[in-house]
Order: sequence, then structure tokens, then C-alpha cells
Amino acid sequence: MKIKILYHDKNMPKLQHIGGRERSNWIDVRACSININGKDVNWDENNQIKYKTGDFLIIDLGFSLEMPDDCEGYLLPRSSTFKNFGFILVNSMGVVDSSYKGKDDHWKFQAYALRDGVINKYDRIGQFRIVKSMEAIDFEEKTEEEWLHENRNGIGSSGTK
Repeated sequence: MKIKILYHDKNMPKLQHIGGRERSNWIDVRACSININGKDVNWDENNQIKYKTGDFLIIDLGFSLEMPDDCEGYLLPRSSTFKNFGFILVNSMGVVDSSYKGKDDHWKFQAYALRDGVINKYDRIGQFRIVKSMEAIDFEEKTEEEWLHENRNGIGSSGTK
């Protein structure tokens, strides 16, 4: 599959599969610019930005994509994101649909800081993959009398072992 990409920072490392295509279906994303609590923040002389516990970070990933109409992107933290940076991705997962493809439709990573930290320009903070969109679903309504399936008894009913 070929995806058109527009880089917004000519110096950022180019996107690539984690560890090479043969090792992963995911692609790393990097911090290119940051907005903290509604304010754009500049990189310091060491290309770092400091943030505090409770800060809301909108991290611009430095690119826009033109995905095929039948695809969508899933954006998630890397397994080491919290250990290295102390922030979590809000909304649990970012979902980008194929209509988000304008030149100003930058991919972004929205994070909440659970401890003070520092991020360096171009640090790898997340990963994404492109998948085929779910096909259209038509729901067929049923009444409770027509619903003949047994209950599983709620969340966590299958046990822990």
C-alpha cells in the first residue's frame, strides 16, 4: 500500500516501520512540536521541553497523511512511553479516519502528564498502523422476547485465571 505523506519539519527523521518491515506492522512517531495547556512551547537550547505533573500536552508529530478512503489509522503509545516520559495518551487510542488529510491536518498525540518530565525534539513517543476500515453495518432490532441468548453475568465474569 502506498500512502502519501507531507512532512511539516524537513529535519525530522522519516517515518519507518519499527525495526524494519519484516519485524513490525507499526510505525514510530516522534515529537516535533508541543503545546502545553493551550500554549505553544519552544524547544530550549538543548532541544528539550520540560512539563509538570497535570499538564495536558498536544504533541505535533510533524506530518499529515493521505490514506486511502477505505483505511484508518490507529495511534497508540509505545510500550516504553509511560516509563520514559510519565505521560499517557488521552482517550486511550487515537483514531484517524481517511478524511483527515488536509495539509493542516497534522497527526497529534494528546497526552496527560502523571509526573514531571522532559521530552527531547524527535523523541519516539508513539506508534501507529494503518488498517482497512470496518465495513458498513446494518443493525437489525430485536425485542427482549426475541433475544434468546444466555447472559454471561457482566464484566469480568470469565474469571482471572
